Amino acid sequence: MQARIFDYEGERRCDSRVDLVKAAISTVDRAVQGKGIAAMKISAMGPPVLLERMSDGIRELQSFYSHLCDEQECALSYEELKEALVSVSGSCNTADIEDRFAELDDDGDGKVDLMEWMNSVSLGELSEIMMREPGVEGPRLETVLTEDDLRLLQSMYHRVDAVCKAAFDSGVKILIDAEWTAIQPAIDKVATSMMRKYNRDDRKGPIVFNTYQTYLKDARQRVRRDLQMDGSARVLLDESCWRLRLSKPVSGYRFACKVVRGAYIVSERMKAEEDGRESPICDTYEATSASYHGVIEDLLDHASRPSIIIATHNAETVKFAVGKLSDCPPERRDDVMFAQLYGMADPITYILAKEGYRA
Repeated sequence: MQARIFDYEGERRCDSRVDLVKAAISTVDRAVQGKGIAAMKISAMGPPVLLERMSDGIRELQSFYSHLCDEQECALSYEELKEALVSVSGSCNTADIEDRFAELDDDGDGKVDLMEWMNSVSLGELSEIMMREPGVEGPRLETVLTEDDLRLLQSMYHRVDAVCKAAFDSGVKILIDAEWTAIQPAIDKVATSMMRKYNRDDRKGPIVFNTYQTYLKDARQRVRRDLQMDGSARVLLDESCWRLRLSKPVSGYRFACKVVRGAYIVSERMKAEEDGRESPICDTYEATSASYHGVIEDLLDHASRPSIIIATHNAETVKFAVGKLSDCPPERRDDVMFAQLYGMADPITYILAKEGYRA
C-alpha cells in the first residue's frame, strides 16, 4: 500500500473554514432571525482525496456484503456470518460472533439485511477485515483506511458537527451541498448522521438538509434508500480516536433534503468517458425531469413527512410540485419550501409567495 502523508497544513485550513461557516450562520441569523438558511460543502471540511477513499470504502462495504450474501436470500443468517468471519480471520470465538450478530440484527428477525449491515459495520472494521482477507490487492487494497485516515475522518466529523451545532443553536437551517459522484457516498453518510443528531427538536424543526442531484440516474433509488434509513442509526466516535461506526437504532428524527437538478454534468460525463464506464448522468433533459418529478413524488408521499426544499428555476417542475401538493393534506405545505437564486427566476418566486407557498 502506498504511504499516505498526514497533511497538517490542510487540516489547519479546514479548521479555519469552520469559523467562516459559523460566522455566515451568525450573519444570517441576525438578518432574518428564525428563518435563516446557510450552506456548507463537506469537501471544505476535510481532504477531498480522503472523502474519495471513504466513498470507496462505503462502496466496498456494500460489495463485501453482496459477496457474503446469497442473492436469493438478500440477508445473512447467523451461520453465514459466522462462516464468513471464520474464513477471513481463521479463528472462531462463538461468543464474540454471537454478540456481533446481535448488534447487527437490529430488528431481531434472525437475519442481517443490507441496511442493517451498512448501518452497523464501521469503515474501521471493514479495513481490518480486508487486511486479513487473502488476495486483497490493487484497487481494493486502496480502499483500506489507515489509522491516520480514520483520525482525519474523525476530525472532519468534528468540524461538520461544530457547524451543525452552531446552526442548531441559532435555529438556522444548514444545507449540505451535493458534490461530484466520487465523494457523494461519504457526503450522504455524514449528512445523514448529522440529521439524526440535529433534526430531533419539534420546536425548531429540521436543521440539517442533505442535497440530491436528480440528473443522476440513481437519484430516486438513493432517496428511497435514505428514507428507509430514517431513524435507523447514529454515528459514534469512540475513545480509541480512530474508529468510526454506527450504533443501534435511534428513532424520532426528521429527514430533510434539498432537491436540485445538478451542477457537474460536463465533468461527470468527461470523467466517466475517461474511465471507460457508463455516465452517471441522465442521458436526456426529459429523463432528468422525470427523475426530479419522481423524487418529489416519493418525498411528498412518504408517511414521515420529510422536509423538502425544491430548488429549481424550471417552471414545469414548479407546476408539477404545486399540482402534487394540491393532492396532499393542507398541512403538508408547511414541510415544503421553494427556492430560486435571486434574480434568476423572480416571477416564479413571486407567484409562489403570492399563492401562500414558502418561497
